Amino acid sequence: MNYGAGAVIIIGGVMLIIGIKGSQSSVWKTFTGNDITPAGGGFIHGKIAGEIPKPVDTNPTINSPYKDVAYKDAVLNNIDPTFFVRQIQQESGFNPSATSSAGAQGIAQFMPSTAYGLGVDPWNPISALMGAAKLMGNYIRTYGSEDAGLAAYNAGPGAYQSAFDKGGANWKQYLPQETQTYIHTITGG
Repeated sequence: MNYGAGAVIIIGGVMLIIGIKGSQSSVWKTFTGNDITPAGGGFIHGKIAGEIPKPVDTNPTINSPYKDVAYKDAVLNNIDPTFFVRQIQQESGFNPSATSSAGAQGIAQFMPSTAYGLGVDPWNPISALMGAAKLMGNYIRTYGSEDAGLAAYNAGPGAYQSAFDKGGANWKQYLPQETQTYIHTITGG
């Protein structure tokens, strides 16, 4: 189903993800398959999402109030939260005011045009983290792996596709050295 709008509601540690299409509203499965029956009838139907797992602090050296936000955004976008936290650490060190010499902005190091295209404010860490998690989730699903998603995030989808077209299974060696190092630093591989 394609929903035009939605909301996330957390009640007692249980997250409901509600999509709205026209005058209909649905709650759909994200993490578990527990059916719900709302009080008052069938206006809301479908599935309830399970509790978001508590973050396991695999990197206690990252001391940022935004680390848990990144973790939850990753879970919401079906990507490995530990991986995503490492990515944001590599991007900005969780600094919402970070800038790069290339013009990337904020905690997720978005180029202004990318942030605009995603509808996120690169200087607002909550907005930027959600946008980055959505983008990474899309890249991973589109290109088939975390490594390929990271290549697309760092060098751009065109650079990833060009490397893949040139190298096939050995596509990484056709990426810029900076992107190869970026992938290795985040994934260790």
